[in-house]
Amino acid sequence: MVKELAVKTYKYIFEEGLHFIGNNDEEIFLMIKSRMALLNSDLERVIFIEELKELFEKDKLRKAKEQYNKYGEVLMNDYSRIKALYLSLDSIGIKKKKDNSYTLNWLGTDKYLEKLHSLLINYYIDGSATVDTLKNVFSKNITTSTSPIIWLKSNRLLVVFFEELLRQNLITNFKYPSIIEKFLLFSTSKGKVIKGGDLTTPKNLMSIEGMPKGTEELKRLINSIKH
Repeated sequence: MVKELAVKTYKYIFEEGLHFIGNNDEEIFLMIKSRMALLNSDLERVIFIEELKELFEKDKLRKAKEQYNKYGEVLMNDYSRIKALYLSLDSIGIKKKKDNSYTLNWLGTDKYLEKLHSLLINYYIDGSATVDTLKNVFSKNITTSTSPIIWLKSNRLLVVFFEELLRQNLITNFKYPSIIEKFLLFSTSKGKVIKGGDLTTPKNLMSIEGMPKGTEELKRLINSIKH
């Protein structure tokens, strides 16, 4: 549902919104904002904006060429404003990934990580996970784990965990599912290594079926590490 909404918004902006001379960033932003108002939670809005940004990033050069051929230089001037809007979406509170490196771009301090570990241990993560194990997950130089952190809750709550870190601006990389898979960072309580698809599938389902039990408690826990 969220991705479909992002696609529709994207198409509306390029196939309708850009056709009107005089469009400005504020008007286009309002188009996006009105669609965001239809979503029911912060997580849905985060997913929607990320999907929208990915669509812009993936398609903007091809689409720009098509629009230029069809409408000429006047429209290309409008496209420049769309590109500026794309780059300014971070103002909603979401940090755009600065590069393609495999790092979660941790913005917190070591003290935050140590407190996070103390709050997670034996309830969200197995007691075998040390502070250094957790620090490796958020390191700028992540190494492949020989002993993945055992996540004691559902995969949906692991999604909530990383989405809330994003929302709190403690990490900035939305590609955490692929990073988790690449470096074997987490496993389930049954010993199954968690792959990217084990997170993206429940992430998409949550936008339709709602947030899992324990979401608010986990959000409060993450918020508390800053205090």
